[in-house]
Amino acid sequence: MYEMNFKSYMITFTKDSRRLSNFNDVRSKLNSLELFEAANAIDHYDILELMDKKFGFHAKKYLDEWKWLPGKLGCNLSWLLLFKKIQLNYSFNPEFPKWFLIMEDDTELLEENIEDKISSIIKEAEELDSYFIKFLLGSGKEKLKNGIVEFSADIQFSERYHIKDNFYKLIPSWGNWAQIFHMEAIEAILSVVPWDDHLDLLLMDSPVFEKLNGVAYKQDFFTYSGATRLEEADKNFGSLIYKNSTTGKVDWRKLTRL
Repeated sequence: MYEMNFKSYMITFTKDSRRLSNFNDVRSKLNSLELFEAANAIDHYDILELMDKKFGFHAKKYLDEWKWLPGKLGCNLSWLLLFKKIQLNYSFNPEFPKWFLIMEDDTELLEENIEDKISSIIKEAEELDSYFIKFLLGSGKEKLKNGIVEFSADIQFSERYHIKDNFYKLIPSWGNWAQIFHMEAIEAILSVVPWDDHLDLLLMDSPVFEKLNGVAYKQDFFTYSGATRLEEADKNFGSLIYKNSTTGKVDWRKLTRL
């Protein structure tokens, strides 16, 4: 049995009963799981925008460009505020762990009592000098500073990136659904505040990506049940972001940089 070497959080939009129910289900399987209340920019955008500007959390260009999708600010702010909370606790509590499993509320856990398994994965990641472990990723193409990248589970878990066992060298990819951060990774992402992009874009691009020495872990105990495309906005857990555009129907052309 491994000594538990991490804390776990689920960022949860508690106004949505299905998402809150999913948190409770995951907590029943992962006893240490803590709820972190998601920033509700859908209902309280103006208040959160004022707070964001006061503390300089995001670049003005980002706030202006994505104001039409309030959920984007809510998502980023939720992560940023959780990172800040972890940073503060780590600074003042010598017993605070260095690793943090963070999930979003549309991630489901299919296995019970996985604390030992997660602790074992973290221990192996430490041996690989990695600061970031990704369990779930999206598929698509994205324009980064160094050019266009293509990503999918098939690409990520191909022999080209295999390190050992279930560990693969991380490629840039979308998706913040279930991942583990070392404190070094959190410091790296906070070092680029004010953020000028969505969190997953910041994590998959320079200068943050290189500092993570990230790994992807091939697994079958987490599954993502939210929307990955506009067409899925009403399926399963759907999408809080796509369903709450201030302009009505979401124009997919505004979502891509290609």
